Amino acid sequence: MKIIEVSKIVSPIPTSDGAGVKLKRSIGVEPNYFDPFLMLDEFGSDNNNDYIGGFPPHPHRGIETVTYMLAGEFEHKDSTGASGRMSSGDVQWMKTGGGIIHSEMPAMTQGKLHGFQLWVNMPKKFKMNKPEYIYIDSEQMQIYEDSDKKIKTIAGKYGNIEGPIKGHNIEPVYFDVELEKDKEFNFNLLSTHNSFIYLIEGEVKIGDQRISPASLDSSRGALMGFAIGESLGMPFEDQDREWISTQHGTVLEHKSLNPTTGSDSLLTLITADSVLADTVMHPERFASRLSTAQIDTRGRAVPHVQNNLRQGVPWWNASLKDSAGVAAAARCLIFGLIWSKDPEKNVLLKFHLFFAKSTKKGSTKLPYGLSTIF
Repeated sequence: MKIIEVSKIVSPIPTSDGAGVKLKRSIGVEPNYFDPFLMLDEFGSDNNNDYIGGFPPHPHRGIETVTYMLAGEFEHKDSTGASGRMSSGDVQWMKTGGGIIHSEMPAMTQGKLHGFQLWVNMPKKFKMNKPEYIYIDSEQMQIYEDSDKKIKTIAGKYGNIEGPIKGHNIEPVYFDVELEKDKEFNFNLLSTHNSFIYLIEGEVKIGDQRISPASLDSSRGALMGFAIGESLGMPFEDQDREWISTQHGTVLEHKSLNPTTGSDSLLTLITADSVLADTVMHPERFASRLSTAQIDTRGRAVPHVQNNLRQGVPWWNASLKDSAGVAAAARCLIFGLIWSKDPEKNVLLKFHLFFAKSTKKGSTKLPYGLSTIF
């Protein structure tokens, strides 16, 4: 049996949809297509202003939408005449086929509303089929339970427990899993399937990686703080304390002039995008991202590297020979965030040396700034 490792970690992005419903979107945030999954949204709030607008009538075609309710009530109506009222634990599975117009509106004005909606692509040969609406009451779903775990089967089979979605064209597997602390869940997945795990609460270890909502939020916050800090400091770059005091007064009086995203923040985000997309650092892919990025910098190193990469120069020969600095250390921030609990932190140094070779050739000493990552 092949053990599946985590290939990518996605931090959900706050957004809104419909008539202003606040939600967190994970799948569908990045352009990389994760066949057959198109989008995954989590909506959840006990503030009715976050959901009361609902999702008024709108069209779909060629996809399937799967809505799973954890709390509250939603009412479905569509152009085929189908309707349903979902409450806690219920599921609706809608095959849009050749086209359908539907609405999903809260059937409540107060209290907590919490649930998920997943969009799944339909095979080409089924995209023009007649639309179909499937409502699944929570009592129709069987539950496997022992001292370690509780598994609700929406689709697929676990042990002798089988979900109500059967005879589907893509053999989907959809489980709601609750695990006791330090217990395990194992499942044999078909090699033809792509899969993902969405962590609702708590912390989970998958392979050698620990994932928790808090760690993802802290990573986002650290990157945002880095960008804000650089933006605020850009007017003072390369200036001494006396000049800053004369021109701008004290720190408390300071108001940043025309704040903008700095080049180090952009380079850090490119690094983050590369490592999160690929899990490990692939220099060629990173170089490709760097070559196409629009970066405004006063330094010589990055434009020199970008120009060489765009002309086809290999990444290991693209650097500026007489440039050295410590900015490369800051761009390693994402590695500290992802592998902060990894005892083998040499990956940080390896990446710094790659970036030093790429934009700061000749800088082989470990910069002081790198110590802030650990």
